[in-house]
Amino acid sequence: MIIQIYSLNRNIEKFIDKIMLDGSFSDPMLSSPEQLKRNLIKPMNSKDYKVFCVNYDSKITGLFSFLILPNEKYIEMLVGLSKNKEVYKDVLEYLKQNYFGYNVDFVFNPGNRYLKEILIENKAKFEKEQIKMKYKSECAIDYNNEKIVAYDNKYFKQYNDIHSKDMYWTADRVVLAKNKFKTLLAINNENVIGYIDFTYCFDENEPYDLFVIEEQRGKGYGEALLRKALEVNKNKEMMLLVDFDNDVVINLCKKVGFVVLENCGSLTAQLNLLNG
Repeated sequence: MIIQIYSLNRNIEKFIDKIMLDGSFSDPMLSSPEQLKRNLIKPMNSKDYKVFCVNYDSKITGLFSFLILPNEKYIEMLVGLSKNKEVYKDVLEYLKQNYFGYNVDFVFNPGNRYLKEILIENKAKFEKEQIKMKYKSECAIDYNNEKIVAYDNKYFKQYNDIHSKDMYWTADRVVLAKNKFKTLLAINNENVIGYIDFTYCFDENEPYDLFVIEEQRGKGYGEALLRKALEVNKNKEMMLLVDFDNDVVINLCKKVGFVVLENCGSLTAQLNLLNG
């Protein structure tokens, strides 16, 4: 039975604690107190989210949290906890029946073989596995580059032209989400040559996108953007996700003070909900 819930009880808390101890089925989106609050507790009473508990024979066997945007026909799985393959099948069938035609991003533990097998069977598109890094070092935040500036609407066209398009948080969405994101730009001769989008409203914030145009790479702009973002965020924590094989970005992040968190990696799969 799949039921929507609006609060945690002791049985659910015990279920979460038990699953999170399993390296293969723990959820990377619950790897910190901030993520627990952001991805599970707050969504229970927010209109754009739904949290479901799955019970078999009066026993909790699954817990799921989804961002659901009907106007955009978009869903993101924020939390997916279960060690039962049938639970994932039932939840996916529930989504198909209730949200036909929606696009869904599933973000989950790369070791979760049950969900991965089901998504492969449904012809989902997988992105590269990502590792999680967290800012730990109190290294000097000296970006020494006056060409890193806060976003201004006069730069929107240039910013939009170079912004990643194959993601939910496109340039126009980031600019409209002023209560969630800040954007910094790298400027050369009044041209936007790079940017970083990062959250600023949480206790633990995250760069969502860091980009420098190809012909300007290797000149320190990426490092300058990241260091300036850390300066803006200096009173809060910061983490980020990066493709496991992107040595350039991983080394850059280590250089400015990030460390890799073990067993906190994630895998994202994209699926259009079609019956059958």
